[in-house]
Amino acid sequence: DKSRTDNCLAIWDINQEGSFKRSPFYESGKSEATKCLAWHPESQIVACGTSFKWLRVYDLRSPKPTKAYPAAGKGVSAVCFDPFNPHRIASISDDDSLIRIWDTRDSK
Repeated sequence: DKSRTDNCLAIWDINQEGSFKRSPFYESGKSEATKCLAWHPESQIVACGTSFKWLRVYDLRSPKPTKAYPAAGKGVSAVCFDPFNPHRIASISDDDSLIRIWDTRDSK
C-alpha cells in the first residue's frame, strides 16, 4: 500500500548485485502517482507524467525535480522526448487529448 509520504518515482540500478534488496538509488515525487515515464536518450534526465496534472522533469543527479509543468487538467497519460531536439518533451493528458510540446530551456 502506498502511503501519503511514499515516493512516486523510485529507480534502482539493476547492474548492482542485490540492488532490489536495498533502497533505490533515486527517489522523488512525494504523494502523487506516476502514470508515465520517459528517459532522455542521451543524459540522466527523466520526464514523468503524474495522475494529478503535472509533467515533472528530473535530473537524476539532483533529489528535486528540475522542472515542473502544469500539463493538464487531469492526469498526464503519455510523455516522450523529441528524438531530434533534446530540449523538447511532448505530453498528452487524460482530459482533453491535446498534445503539448514543452521546451525545457524555458524557465517559465
